[in-house]
Amino acid sequence: EVRVVPGVQRRLAEANRLGFKYAVVPRGSLELGDGSPLKRADPQLMSYEGMKVMEVDSLTQALQVAFTAP
Repeated sequence: EVRVVPGVQRRLAEANRLGFKYAVVPRGSLELGDGSPLKRADPQLMSYEGMKVMEVDSLTQALQVAFTAP
């Protein structure tokens, strides 16, 4: 099960600072932040200061994304 966690924006900013290029987050968690800096290019893939952020609905989908990301 994937669940929404508090502070997703802050966590993404820290992951970006540490050099991560990809992130997988539960669907709907990005709408919780105020003034989201995320740019939506397509319905599932977003960009956050150079990071690619993918929203998922299930653990199966998260694993598929994690193991197929370039």
